Amino acid sequence: MRKLGYALLFVGFAWISLQQLEGILRAGIRPVVLAEYAKLSPDPAKTYTRDDVQKHILDGVRATYEIYPPVIAPGVLMLIGGLILARSNRARMARDSDTNHSS
Repeated sequence: MRKLGYALLFVGFAWISLQQLEGILRAGIRPVVLAEYAKLSPDPAKTYTRDDVQKHILDGVRATYEIYPPVIAPGVLMLIGGLILARSNRARMARDSDTNHSS
């Protein structure tokens, strides 16, 4: 059971690490910033309404969210692995204390 716990922790950590490395290698958020900047008017006197600003912010957030994959699945793997390790460690400690008290 401990091997399964360690395996889940390792797989989850490796999965998250590879996802983040891929994001870094793709130049991260830079394309999003450049795309949003290109949507702005080159006229320095241009004023924006509140709705325009909120739309640009929302577009930027959505584009950023789409760049990085969700980390829920590998995070759940790591959580399950940690819970398995904690449970197996408690069971082992209980067995060890029973054998020490009975001798």
